[in-house]
Amino acid sequence: MGRACLSWARSGNVHCDDGGPGPNTFDYLSALEQWVEKDIAPEKMLATHFDLNGNPDRTQPLCAYPKIAQYNGSGSIDDASNFSCVAPPDNHDTTDKKLTGDS
Repeated sequence: MGRACLSWARSGNVHCDDGGPGPNTFDYLSALEQWVEKDIAPEKMLATHFDLNGNPDRTQPLCAYPKIAQYNGSGSIDDASNFSCVAPPDNHDTTDKKLTGDS
């Protein structure tokens, strides 16, 4: 097995909570099962946000770190098919200065 740990950032979600406007429902169990049983590590997962009536209103890929979901430039920003998982630019700052107190 090549990797022992993977991480995914959940855009638009409240820290340690399933709230927020971002897609927050995804099938992590199937991804974990594929990884453990077939040695196929997931590179991305599809996340869905549901409106108050339970209808899906937004999807977005969750990309394995360090990759990030990047909008392809056309189509709805609420449709995961319009995003790609890409390496962040070299100058991409992944720290939240408001949380760390750095300036």
